[in-house]
Parts: sequence; structure tokens; C-alpha cells
Amino acid sequence: MVENICSKIREGSYLVIATFLIIITSVTFAQEGPPAQKAKYIGTIAGMVVTKEEVLREMERYRADVYRDIATEDPGKQSGSFWDKEIRGIKAIDILRTRAIDSLSVIKVQEKLLRERNLWPYKDYESLLKDLEVNNRNRKKSVAGHEVIYGPIEFSEQTFFDYCFSNALIRLKNGLVNEKLIVITEVDLQNQFKKMQNTVYKEDKYTLKAFTRQVKDAYIEVAYKALINKYVEHANNKIDSGKLNQIRLTE
Repeated sequence: MVENICSKIREGSYLVIATFLIIITSVTFAQEGPPAQKAKYIGTIAGMVVTKEEVLREMERYRADVYRDIATEDPGKQSGSFWDKEIRGIKAIDILRTRAIDSLSVIKVQEKLLRERNLWPYKDYESLLKDLEVNNRNRKKSVAGHEVIYGPIEFSEQTFFDYCFSNALIRLKNGLVNEKLIVITEVDLQNQFKKMQNTVYKEDKYTLKAFTRQVKDAYIEVAYKALINKYVEHANNKIDSGKLNQIRLTE
């Protein structure tokens, strides 16, 4: 069960965020630099810097999932902190940390692809957090001035990252198709359409000719996921386990 809990991450690591409008300010393209002073460096994945703040963000993302999985396997009451509870000799907090690192492995592989193509505007995580502050400040001013804005008045760290990252990935996928790193053949489309016919596309009115764009988009998602999984398998993980084990959530 522990292995199942830890292995679920890849199914949820490809960020699909609801679309909403936002004006992104102070965006500049930059090359990889040293870790930001305020963001605490704990290592690298695929050559990309990983900070304590990013680990905490992903731990918060999967906090409820891990809690539910552990509570389902062992519903017995636990004295003290839930995250110190052990399942088959593994503490709950260590399961959550592993899940966060698995998630960041997928994210950092994609971040590297984005950076190589100048599609990610932030030189480090602190730059993203500063942009978050600027955007939230501007949105609050707009609301105070009775201006119309779309989306929340204030973004959380997680929702802002997800929004920026998911939009960058749209451009990345298109670029990978143009670079032929994702190759689409007529046979690929036919096979993809056959799979989709087991869903809402099973009615006779749905044909490959009429819905080529939808089938192509679906195939690109499948091919992209397979490509990223391949890169993740070969990604060099250099996380300082000592620093990682010091990261805890607030109760």
C-alpha cells in the first residue's frame, strides 16, 4: 500500500489548471543563475535548482491525498502528530516528502525543457514569488478602483505557479511538435481515435475527419506524457536528504 501511495504521483503531476485571465507583469527572460538568497536551496533535479519553498508547495498540494490514503489504510487513532505516524515502518511525513520530490521531478524536467527554449521567464523561484506579490498588489488596487478583473482577487503561491506553468507548457508542447520530438502520423491519429471511440466519441456522428483537431490534441497529450516520463526516469536527482528531512508542514 505504501508503494501504491508513493507511486500515484505521476498520474497527477501534469498540471491542468482552469483557464482564467490575468495580466502578468514584470516578466523577463533570464538564464539559470545561483539560488535566490531568500529561497532555501536543497539540491537539484535534472540540473534545475530545487528550493525548500518548492518542496513545501508540493507537500501542501498532496497533503490531503496522503492523509486520506494513510487514514484509509490505518484508521486507528494516533497520539501526537499524524505526520509522525508510521505505516509499515515509514513515517507519514516521509511518504509526503517522497511524493513532493516525485512531483518536483516531473516539474523540473519540464522546467528544463522550457528554459532551453526561453519559455520560462523566471530565473529562480524567488523571481516567481516576487512576481506573485506584484500581481496580487495590482489586482487589489484594481478591485479598490472598481475595475473589472478575472479570476481571484489574490492568487496563492500554488495557484499562481500552476497558472504560469500550465500556460508555458501549452507553448512547450506546440514547440515539441514543431521540433519533431513529438511525431504525429496518420496511424497515430487513427489509433488514438479508436481509443476515444470508447468514450463520448462512440456515436456515429463522430468521425476522425470531423474531429481531427480534438484527436490530435488528445494524442499530443499522450505522447507528451510518455516523453516526460522517459526524461524523468533518467533525471539526475541530487537532493540533500538532510535538508529535505528537516522540512515539515505546519499542523
